[in-house]
Amino acid sequence: MQSATALRRPTLSSTTIAVLAAMLLAFVLGGLGGYAVKALNTPKALRTSSVVAVSSAPACPQRMHAVISYTAKTWTCEANPER
Repeated sequence: MQSATALRRPTLSSTTIAVLAAMLLAFVLGGLGGYAVKALNTPKALRTSSVVAVSSAPACPQRMHAVISYTAKTWTCEANPER
């Protein structure tokens, strides 16, 4: 004889919901803080300038490509890999 049992889905406690909400809030505030610090540390000339300088000369010689280091804000030319 089979017995029927009701399947119960575990419920989230109020503590779990509060912790998840606090983590979401901390993530959002951290992101906004990062943008605020970036805005304060960016020179005014870069914030208001909409003109982009374009060079007609190639940045790297033939058979080379630019490698950009965003953290150091520099770039170098490296040889293309052989195919």
